[in-house]
Amino acid sequence: METPNERFTRLAEARMNKILDGYRLIANLKGSNYKSTQEQRIELIQVLRQGLDELEAVLAGEKIDKTKFKFSSFANGHDTEEVIQ
Repeated sequence: METPNERFTRLAEARMNKILDGYRLIANLKGSNYKSTQEQRIELIQVLRQGLDELEAVLAGEKIDKTKFKFSSFANGHDTEEVIQ
């Protein structure tokens, strides 16, 4: 029978590998088939750092709100007038 620590280790390793694979997939977006703005790239990094901060908070026993990622209008290369119209 698997101990709680063995279960933690098994799941943590699998989930970390999914995260690292996700990082690599995001890095692939730098290829010639894609175009991003500087604002989008900055926002990606900021959100990844925020996610790490949230992970640290949860592991320290804090509660956080779960959110989904969506680029802001600014990062999508739209100015305020384009978004309003």
